[in-house]
Formats: sequence, structure tokens, C-alpha cells
Amino acid sequence: MPDPSQAERVCHLLGIPLSEFTRAVLRPRVLAGREWVTQARTRQQALDELAALCKTLYEKSFGALVDRINRALDRPSPKSTFIGVLDIAGFEIFERNGYEQLLINYTNEKLQQFFNHHMFVLEQEEYAREAIEWDYLNFGLDLQPTIELIEGTGGGGGMQGLGGGLGVGGGLGGGGAGAGGFGGIGQGGGVGGGGIGILSCLDEECIMPKATDLTFTEKLHHLWGGEVGPDQEVHPGRFKYEPARFEQGFIVQHYAGKVEYRTDGWLEKNKDPLNDNLSRVLASSSEKYVASLFADYEDPLAMTMGSGGGGVGGGQMTTTVGKKRTLKKGAFRTVGQRHREQLGSLMAQLHATQPHFVRCIVPNTLKKPARVDIPLVLDQLRCNGVLEGIRIARLGYPNRLPFVEFRQRYEVLTPGIIPRGYMDGRKACLRMVDALELDKANFRIGTSKIFFKAGVLADLEERRDALLFDIFGRLQAVARMWTARRQMKKVLNRAVAIRTIQRNARVYGELREWPWWQLYTKVRVLALGWAGEDADMVRFLGSAFAFCYA
Repeated sequence: MPDPSQAERVCHLLGIPLSEFTRAVLRPRVLAGREWVTQARTRQQALDELAALCKTLYEKSFGALVDRINRALDRPSPKSTFIGVLDIAGFEIFERNGYEQLLINYTNEKLQQFFNHHMFVLEQEEYAREAIEWDYLNFGLDLQPTIELIEGTGGGGGMQGLGGGLGVGGGLGGGGAGAGGFGGIGQGGGVGGGGIGILSCLDEECIMPKATDLTFTEKLHHLWGGEVGPDQEVHPGRFKYEPARFEQGFIVQHYAGKVEYRTDGWLEKNKDPLNDNLSRVLASSSEKYVASLFADYEDPLAMTMGSGGGGVGGGQMTTTVGKKRTLKKGAFRTVGQRHREQLGSLMAQLHATQPHFVRCIVPNTLKKPARVDIPLVLDQLRCNGVLEGIRIARLGYPNRLPFVEFRQRYEVLTPGIIPRGYMDGRKACLRMVDALELDKANFRIGTSKIFFKAGVLADLEERRDALLFDIFGRLQAVARMWTARRQMKKVLNRAVAIRTIQRNARVYGELREWPWWQLYTKVRVLALGWAGEDADMVRFLGSAFAFCYA
């Protein structure tokens, strides 16, 4: 190492000696039989080791942070309830799909299966409670062939085929590993009742000598795309698999559509290239935090060897340090294995909860309001399972109403069918559906609710809206007529009042020019002065004036 300054800085931060760090990266020791052998790493292998160290530090630090948050939020009572939020990436279909897309799509496949099963179970439980006629269907199994294609372990005949292949072909021995493994698996029924899945096949190739991405792809083609004998049972997953148009790849039929995967670099991505030497050095770090991240790794100086059958072939090698757990030699865990274990734990947790599903849709990639990219939205609806959920809902009776609500809302469509007074809700609904002339295949009447196929309730709503539109149209016509008549009456009253005022005005004008009125106005002033002396005279003059004017 010409310039150890960068390595010294890294070792200072990690709390480990520089000499042990460089030895673990450049010249690690591996156990060959019963002896430790020093390996010389190439520059590329050392760079891969450092990249793996960065990835492992990030992964373990993130996990430690999550554990710390969980401990802070955790309640001591085992019966305490909680609200968990699961947020995952949606289904991914790119121009170039790799190992990461397979794991993401595999996770979505499992969650979609859980969604299908959960939604159907709830539906069926309600159908059973309402005692309606229904043939049992398990939509959760619709995705099982694809899931088994990905995660299958080759149970039953498939595992026997694998064992035969390795034995006959010398799969662990030498150059004939590939051909022997392929032939044995095919003859042993690996594609039969319990085929070896993609992830299991990838794990096997990771421990095979001279295995490459191309041999892994060819093995998959042989397992899932090869010919099947007349006496062999065809695995349902074979219908979900087909070779890709290019050499290193394959196509999987997911619920969201076909996805073409490229297998370039899958073996390296699936392996955990961080060697045990570096892990043990980090476990002995002077930094407590770093040492706690790698606390599960053993110290090679405390190793003890034990053989069960004498010799390397018949024995097992174990490592033990104090009270730490005992590990089998070579029992490494691949990325696929860890992913399956974590996903299995997640699914077990989900099955123990009461889930609610939220589908998030991105309207556009520009992050601007009032813009909807229709192809993007439709692609998301297909990929996140919304269309699949709609398909399942349409097979059952997604719309349901209690008897009381159905009668209150749609009795207007059947006037005179239900007599006044009390009537049982179920009988009332039977009379109403007969009057509505609904197809019996499109509805079911339970003990407290009436169920409809998709679209039936929408048709009833349209008929109800049309009737109410007609009724309200007539009501509006009557209201407009009453308003018009009232307005006309006001106009007529105003006309009569105007004519009365005009007539009085003409009379007043004529009266002012009348001599007798002029005389009366003059005499009236004098008469008011006489009122105290001779009231009878005043009344006489007023009567005389009125008589003369009349």
C-alpha cells in the first residue's frame, strides 16, 4: 500500500488496527479443511471488499437506528396495540430490469396476494353471516404460481431431483458440476410438483465452483422452460416463465404484466462479499458502537474444530466463543435468503393485524398541480394492484345496503308496492326487486342487507335520478306557475291603485276650479271661528256643500 493515510483515517474512525485491517482486506485467511490458508486478493477483489464494507456498515447502522427507535417507542405490556405503517416501492417495470427489480416485484407479488386474500376473506365472512348463496373462491392462490416460481425451494420431487443431479454429475466436485446438476434436476422432477425457485437456484449457483450468470440463466431455462416428460406433473409456475429474447435473461408473468429481467451480475449481487476476517476485526473494535454492530461474529483464535465422521467429507466444523451461538462452517447467508426471511416475518406480522390499504398515485412527474399524465396514472393503477382489486370486487357483490336504507332510497321507484304501516324489511325488498324487474343473478338478499353485482346499484341510481328529475321538474313548474300568478296579481293591484290615484287626481283638479268649493274654503274658515258659538250652523253649511257637489 503506497499511501496508507486514507486507510489510517478509516481505521481511526472504526477503532481497529491498521495492520489487521489491511491484512483482512488484502490477505485474508480462509479455512481449507483443517488448516488456515492465506489468500492473495487482486485489486478488484479488494475494491469489492471495501464496497461491501460500506454497504454492511450502512445496513447495520440503519438497522441499529431502527432498533433504537423501536425500543424507545415500545411498551412493556405484551398486549399493547400499535399502529404500523408499511411503505414500499410500487411494482417496477423498466427498460432494463435487474436483481433489485426482481426482489421489489416479488415483495409486491406477496403483498398483492395478501391483499387479495384479505379482501376476499372479509367478503366471504360477510356472505356467510348474511347466509347468501356463494361459491367459495380463493383469490389468494391466483398469484401462487408466480410466487412459487420466485421463492420455491424445490420441496418433494424437486429436491430429490437436485440431490440426484449433484450426486450423479459430481456437482460439488469439478468441471462437470453444471451439466451434472442440470441433468439430475431434470430427471429428478425439479420442474414437477415443487420446482426450485429463481432465488433458490441463484443461492445454489453462488456456492458452485465456476458458476457464472450465464450458467445460472441456462439452469433456469432448463428448470422452468425446458420440455416436460409425459409422466411428469407440470408445475403451474412454468406458465409464468419464459426465456428472454437475449441470452442472459428471462421473463416472468407478474400480476401487473410481463417483466423481462437481465441476469448480468446477479451472482455477485446475491453474495455477501464481506469476508469473515474483516467482520471479526470490526467485532474487536475499540469503538463500542462498531463492535456492537458486528457482535455476532466469532474470534478465530477461539475456534474449536469437531468432526462427526472422520475426515473432511464426513464431519462438520463449528466455531464457539464463550456463550455466543455456534455457527456451521460455510453457512453464509445470501441477499436473497435475508430478503425472504425478512419478507416472511413481515407477512406473519401483517396476518396478525387488521390492515387498511392506501394506494398512492403520482399524477405527473413534474410535481405541478392540475396536471394529470394519463398513461402514467394508468400504469400506476395497474402496477399497484388497483385494477386487480377492482377485478376481484366485480366477481363478488361489492355493493350492499341495509334493508331500511334500500327501502328509503329506492321506494320512489316502486310506488304503491309496499302497503302503509309496518312491513318486514326483507319482504319489502323482495317486493321491490320484483317490481324493479332485476335479474336474480345480479343480486342476493341476506338476513339484514341486500347485495348487488357491480353496476346494478349504479343503474338504480340512474333510474332514481331520472325519476327525481321528472318529479322536481314538475314541482318547479308548479312553483314557477304560483310565482307568476302572484306576480301578476301584484301587477293588477298596482294597475288598479294607479287608476284610483289618477281618478282622484282628476276629481281634485276639477274641484279646485268649482266656485262652490272656493266658497266653501272661505266660509269654512269663518265656520271654524263660529264652532264654539253655533256648531249647528257649521254642520248645516257642510251638509249643504256636499249636497250641491253631489
